[in-house]
Amino acid sequence: MALLWEALAWARRACPIFPLPNGEKKPTVSFPELATTDESKIIQMWRDPITGSKDLNIGVLCGVTFIIVDIDTKNDKKYNRSAIANYEALGGHWDTLVVKTASGGLQAYFKLPPGVTFRNMQDVVPAIDIRGFNGYGIAPGSFSLESGGAYELYIDKPMAEIPPGILAVLKPVKTRKERFNGHADAEKAIPLYVDYLQRVAPAIEGQAGDAHTYNVACMGVRDYGLTAVTVFNLLMEHFNPRCEPPWEADELQHKVENADDYAIGEVGSKDPENTLAALVYKPPLIKALGPPPLLVANGYEFQAHQPKQLTEEQFIPLVDWVIYPLCVPRTVTMAVGPGGVGKSTFFVALACHAAVGKDFGPYKIPRPIDVLLYNPEDSASEISGRAAVTCTQHGLNWDEVRQHLFIMDHESEMLTMVEADNGRNMKVPPTTEKYFTDYINAKPTIKLVIVDPLRKVLVGVNENDNAQMSLAMRFINKFAQRLDVGMIISHHTVKHLMLLKNLDPDSPDLSVGAGSVVSSARIVMNILPQTMEDIDRYGKHVTFFSTRVSKSNHGPSGPSTLQWWERRVMRASNNGLYTTPIKLDITSIQQRVNNEHISAIGDDMVERSKNAISVAEAAAILGKTAEFAQSTKSLAEAVRRIFNRGSTSHPYTDIFGNVFMMMLETEGKRHEVVLVPQSGYKIPPPATMVLPTRTLGPDPDEYDGPDEEPLPILP
Repeated sequence: MALLWEALAWARRACPIFPLPNGEKKPTVSFPELATTDESKIIQMWRDPITGSKDLNIGVLCGVTFIIVDIDTKNDKKYNRSAIANYEALGGHWDTLVVKTASGGLQAYFKLPPGVTFRNMQDVVPAIDIRGFNGYGIAPGSFSLESGGAYELYIDKPMAEIPPGILAVLKPVKTRKERFNGHADAEKAIPLYVDYLQRVAPAIEGQAGDAHTYNVACMGVRDYGLTAVTVFNLLMEHFNPRCEPPWEADELQHKVENADDYAIGEVGSKDPENTLAALVYKPPLIKALGPPPLLVANGYEFQAHQPKQLTEEQFIPLVDWVIYPLCVPRTVTMAVGPGGVGKSTFFVALACHAAVGKDFGPYKIPRPIDVLLYNPEDSASEISGRAAVTCTQHGLNWDEVRQHLFIMDHESEMLTMVEADNGRNMKVPPTTEKYFTDYINAKPTIKLVIVDPLRKVLVGVNENDNAQMSLAMRFINKFAQRLDVGMIISHHTVKHLMLLKNLDPDSPDLSVGAGSVVSSARIVMNILPQTMEDIDRYGKHVTFFSTRVSKSNHGPSGPSTLQWWERRVMRASNNGLYTTPIKLDITSIQQRVNNEHISAIGDDMVERSKNAISVAEAAAILGKTAEFAQSTKSLAEAVRRIFNRGSTSHPYTDIFGNVFMMMLETEGKRHEVVLVPQSGYKIPPPATMVLPTRTLGPDPDEYDGPDEEPLPILP
């Protein structure tokens, strides 16, 4: 329980607080306007006329001057993970104010930049949540009836600035757009929405409660024309208590924010002030794709722009990722890879995850979005089959994916995004402009467009000409900007790329043709099969491929973004076979290969009674028993890598159960692989072979014929 003095102590840390029921963590009233640091108000809320102080838990309102990073450790054993390791990998540290929760988790407090606040977010990485605008934490002195634990001050330090790694994944709270009916939170609309909330069915877990709550929130921000803050407060008071189970406040806040962002339809249609005034709201069309006014230079068309001033620092918006770190709204991402590597399979799986708002491997998808996938090389049935096995393998809701993923296949009308007359007079075809304008106007919830591949949407453009490709990419970038979508476009690499010497898989310059293709994109992702070095490390697997961000103007790039996948064939319910990508634990694959190498070397040494052999001998052994490398030199390097050049030892057990430690001795010029017996065991010398005695003359047990001459003794 938390008494008055504990509440005052936490408020004096500049933390707005509000009361929670004793032993509970869910508020029973709308708390954002209740939270305060005013001691007179806190005394009034906690004062008891008999005991002097009520027993209440302390809620802490976030998003005003600080956020809380919630580190939930209670499921670490269940999912075989470490929430603390995930937090630290995100850039989190402990040089700040930290509270230990009743369940054993941690809540780290960080100061907000001036004039900026961020949304509540769940699972930015596994087990890490963000308590932002209108979210809340629980202060020390509180306890939990559910777990029996208490909230305690864990690290007493001043709040630190938000670490850059965490700041990169945060999403700013969007200011509610001005209402088209000229006002917001109309006095007459609020009681009507309250009446609706009191009559509408509650959300029931297992009965589409998630979608139902979203629709109820949409009714408030769209039909009644109310602000998100008002809708959230009214939901907490009049809707949430009847839900089974009630929503956590930050989860409900997330639903309202999504409704505020994505609800479509006529705003204020149920607002009596709007209706009586006979105001009709018409959603504005997106700007036409055509780029007037134009400047013409050397036969090429360029847009005229007016210079802009720099945005004031406190108003510079943070990156609002469509998919972190792959795709940003209004920009183009180029995905580069050779044919047959699995690009199309990967895009289908990525689109399915985006449609339901579920993270895909290391790629974070903050919210469900509608996706348009244009693949003129595959049929709708093939794409659908891949989507079906993706849903089965990754646990996605098939019906939900079908509602939010829209495809154009090889039977659709061929769309040309840019056409030119022998590289001159480049333009966007009017039919393409009209198609995308009409389609996005009809489905403004589409936030991701995937085009696979680039060469299918260019006509008359020489992909080896830098000037032409630079201009073509400018037109394509305008597509993304004016349609207000993130766009991912696949492009192919040079032929025989994987056989090139000194291949750098992290290079952004692997695509075929002009370098302006990737230089014009804000983000470049490489999708590659195994390199020769990868084959040395993990064995040859034709179904393995990697993804990595090789260039980014907005987020991380390079080796830290590497992820390995397996292109797995699965059978769908129609009995057809389709492929889907499965995330690989490459560390375990590396260890398995190491173990195979160690066993091969150890078996040979025991058989020959060798305590030590040279690295070259070990490489020769692997060359006879494995197919991991192309040369003895690379096999020798693999041996050194297994032992980290002498710093790591590995256990080895022979066929008789004898245990050894295998290590690499690097002292002197001769590097040797050494077997060190455990428990005093020594490798026995080779056994003396005893040949059987040969009988001179017939064997009476095997021969029943006439006597023969004795066999001669052979030299």
